[in-house]
Amino acid sequence: MVQTLDEKIYGFDHATGTQRWQYESNPPTLSLRGTSTPVLTSEIAIFGMGNGQVVALNPNTGMLLWKQNATVA
Repeated sequence: MVQTLDEKIYGFDHATGTQRWQYESNPPTLSLRGTSTPVLTSEIAIFGMGNGQVVALNPNTGMLLWKQNATVA
């Protein structure tokens, strides 16, 4: 999985390197350019986003499991 500065997260196949899924979030008008290290397990991937949200994704499908505002953006 790769998180980019434009609020996208990409999931790639470990064996082939091909893209399997993509998650997009709305980029904030103003943010700090830096993200935390994601928490990754075989069942959940948790990312801090530049818009102040924390999102949890299924690492196999990219499906959103939940999201929570961590700060007011």
